Amino acid sequence: MAGKGFFGDDPSFERLFYEENDRRKFAQRRLFLFVAVQTYSLFGILDRPMGGESADTLLLIRLVTVLILSALWGIFATATDHRVREGCIFAFAASCALSLLTMIAITEGPAADYYPFALSAIMIFGGGLVVPQFRTIAINTLAGFVGFWCILPFSQTSVMSAQANAFLLSVSATSIIVGAYTREAIERDQFRKEAELAEARDRAVAMGREAVEANRAKSHMLANVSHELRTPMNAIIGFSEVMKAGIFGPVTPDRYRGYVDDIHASGSILLSNINDLLDIARAETGKMGWEERTFPVAQAMDVAAKASRASLSDRRVRIVWDDRSGGATLCGDFDRTCQAFINVMNNAGKFSPPGGTVAMAFERDGAAGDWVLSVADEGCGIPPEDLHRIREPFAQVGPESFSVAKGGLGLGLAITTEIVRRLDGTMTIESVVDEGTTVLIRLPDHRVAMPDAAGDAVLRRA
Repeated sequence: MAGKGFFGDDPSFERLFYEENDRRKFAQRRLFLFVAVQTYSLFGILDRPMGGESADTLLLIRLVTVLILSALWGIFATATDHRVREGCIFAFAASCALSLLTMIAITEGPAADYYPFALSAIMIFGGGLVVPQFRTIAINTLAGFVGFWCILPFSQTSVMSAQANAFLLSVSATSIIVGAYTREAIERDQFRKEAELAEARDRAVAMGREAVEANRAKSHMLANVSHELRTPMNAIIGFSEVMKAGIFGPVTPDRYRGYVDDIHASGSILLSNINDLLDIARAETGKMGWEERTFPVAQAMDVAAKASRASLSDRRVRIVWDDRSGGATLCGDFDRTCQAFINVMNNAGKFSPPGGTVAMAFERDGAAGDWVLSVADEGCGIPPEDLHRIREPFAQVGPESFSVAKGGLGLGLAITTEIVRRLDGTMTIESVVDEGTTVLIRLPDHRVAMPDAAGDAVLRRA
């Protein structure tokens, strides 16, 4: 493929891979190249006893080679470009191989039989410890193998030594080249997967930021639109109340009075929905109003019961409540707490059959050590598969036509969940289809106070 590397990768991938590979292996390569210089120098003690009459020449070649290797190591250790470093490794291996081949070709002593083994040692050391790029290892290994056969006719290496070294070099060269190719192929595949994972992670982070921004923009839009709608809606409801009361005279004919009642009822429903939209928008942006004070739990329950009776009067649902706490008080926002109780009561009443009962109770759970407000109905219940999403904004459960017929935007429980969270509590829902639903709002001990003997509230601290 045009423009592709030996492994079939794009030039841009090749560059990134080699840069990262060099960064990861730099310390290892620097260490073992330094060890190679010292090892090559130490083997110089064998040059005089094994070099025969050419010992001085061998020592000179080794000295020059050590100087070259030291210079290459210094360049490698200080270079910042991965191509310069790889070039140093290439030149390092080539210098070692060339000096050894020269020694083998000119030596007249036992070194002619023993030094060829050093070629295999260089290949194994470079491929196993320095681990350069595949192309560097392959070129140097093949060059050393071919070079050995080229100088063999001019050396005094015995036939037996030549055969042994030829076999050893063949096995070593094949193993090293195959191993280097396999290793680099695996490293490339791993690097490609890491790059794909990093790209997917970056995309996920970017999409998360976009989702947060989009949700914030949606919440601001809902707040602005709801605010703009609420102002004229208040006027409509106010004027309809004036007309219902006949402050400026009776409304005639009688049919118009029915229209006024419908306008007022519809406007009230629409205003309630607008207020819910405002509340959910404020909750999502963290701007829900909250003014804490201490108030009797029974007072909030009474407000919720009266409001629910008024809104559920046409359904003939019976509302009962019981404060079993013995006059406990709650520390929180009174209006928001009433709103949460009303939302749960209205939700229970909407799904109760005509003539059904919605029961609200507040008591201490001695076993759990907290306080529980329970609201139970005798309605249709919630399917198990819908329980996990019932508290999501705009959630509607059950058949579409059934949910829509009950009215509302599906925001009541979502708003209640946020209010309960502000009270440091939790809300759970237990339901059995065709039998009813029970909502349990659990409040921690440090939010509820019991009156002492003098009648003053005593707040338990967490």
